[in-house]
Amino acid sequence: MIEADDVFLKDLFGDKFLFDIPDFQRPFSWEEEHFAQLVDDIKDALDNGGLIEFPQQEPYFLGSVILWQRRKHDDGSGLYSVIDGQQRLTSLAILIACLRDLATESQAKKALQEAIYQEANEYSGTEACVRIQVRESDFDYFMDSILTPGGTIQLVERGIDGLSDSQSRMARAVSVFRSSFSTNGIVDQSLVGRFIKYLLQRVVVVVVKTSSLSSGFRLFNIINTRGLPLSNADLLKSENLRAVPEEKRAKHAKAWETIEDDLGTERFATLISLCRTILVKDRPRKAIFEEFEDLVFARNPKFKGAKFLGYLSRTAQIFSRRILDGVSETGDSGTDVWFHNLVSLMRDFLPFNDWMAPLILFGEKFPRDSDMAAFVNALESKVVVDWLRGLSLAERLTQIYHLIKVVDDGRTPDEVLCDSIFCLEDYRDQVEAALDDTGFYGRASGRLARYILLRLELTRSDNLHKRIAYRGTITIEHILPQTPTHEYWLSRFDERQRATWTNKLGNLTPLNGRKNSSAGNRPFREKVDTYFLRRNDFDLTNALRHLDDWDLDSLQARQAHLRHEALNAWFGTHAG
Repeated sequence: MIEADDVFLKDLFGDKFLFDIPDFQRPFSWEEEHFAQLVDDIKDALDNGGLIEFPQQEPYFLGSVILWQRRKHDDGSGLYSVIDGQQRLTSLAILIACLRDLATESQAKKALQEAIYQEANEYSGTEACVRIQVRESDFDYFMDSILTPGGTIQLVERGIDGLSDSQSRMARAVSVFRSSFSTNGIVDQSLVGRFIKYLLQRVVVVVVKTSSLSSGFRLFNIINTRGLPLSNADLLKSENLRAVPEEKRAKHAKAWETIEDDLGTERFATLISLCRTILVKDRPRKAIFEEFEDLVFARNPKFKGAKFLGYLSRTAQIFSRRILDGVSETGDSGTDVWFHNLVSLMRDFLPFNDWMAPLILFGEKFPRDSDMAAFVNALESKVVVDWLRGLSLAERLTQIYHLIKVVDDGRTPDEVLCDSIFCLEDYRDQVEAALDDTGFYGRASGRLARYILLRLELTRSDNLHKRIAYRGTITIEHILPQTPTHEYWLSRFDERQRATWTNKLGNLTPLNGRKNSSAGNRPFREKVDTYFLRRNDFDLTNALRHLDDWDLDSLQARQAHLRHEALNAWFGTHAG
């Protein structure tokens, strides 16, 4: 038996539903862009209500969830296993917890807390219960940091050291959600209050309930496999082929399928998203297909059909050649190798793909290889400087959309490259401060530190003219351990020095493979000889073999040296 109903969030997180996450589900895996998209979409829906009285505002549809009903009570309440929608439900629970800790109104705090945790009540016969369970390995962290009032505030203060992947994602969700309601550290209480009301009373989810696990899986497969014609890519394919004369459809359909087969499903979806970004030049507010219909084809009906299919083919070639393969053919081997290495690093280690959109557009307008090489250098500097100086995801995306307009309007490559958007010198002090940050390692959950170190490594190997694409697991190791126990470290660094220097750039080095916490506490020379140099392909780490000791002087010297190299990478003149 299958039932489907529209359910408002106040009811979905009310006393009729308790959720658990089955063992077969993957861990919590949403990233920062998903969290930002979730809260931004709801904000947009709230803002679109304008001056309409709150109760009359249009509901906002947040998608569907598939639930397997495990237990049902006489009052209609029940326990449900989440077959599809785990990421969304868990993220909503974290968002609710953040709002609870941001709100100042006691009624709001009470309503939000009750939405994620059911208090015991002997009179109504209810037991204390978590509204949505998480995997057992994450339960204690979820209880302390999310479900407990004030937990999200303490979570931010504790940082992410020692957390599992799913727990660090929960921490990133909290960071994104909390920052979405504040400016310069000041919480917008008016926005918080309006958002809470809209979230609970006007956000709706289609709840599909099934009575057995097997039927739940069948339904999941129908929606996610047989339902593929409803994906953004296939809807675009269908709509554009319909606009092509019938006698030419087979040829265009074959061309589309060839592109999709060559790229694979995930990369093809990325390409479609990048095309939307190039053509719309603004952040998404609807499903990709809807934005193509409303913002691209509605404005230029003649673009639908053969013209769009041709455009997709051209962008796919640039995407494959320039980004996936990193090909440049200027005739200068040093320039071509540097292009390959830099694009490979950006592709594999920048945790966002939006930078690819202006590169593709530039490649379409100005295909000469020497121009592309110059643009990639400028683009990488722009993207990384914005990241380093602490721009939020939304602010970084705004810069990308601005850059797309610069490329679109540019009449020559030089006109684009001389635009003020690439004038970065004014940000040098901000970048230097970021590189000297005592919490550098924790920025962007360690991904910023990894990128910066690999970028410095790339610069050091540039004169070898060797093509490099870093593969496998690359971790960032602390030379002075994060939690030192050996007398060697305790005698060289006092508590204040460890707090100041442990997570600075100069104390970090890249390694191949996963971390070994026991090896990390060995004395410096033993640690270098038996741990670092056996798991290392990096010049940054090999340089440590020339040191006999690791004390405050050597750490400060390495910090100054790496800071200088980093500043030269983005504010100096690259000679490759």
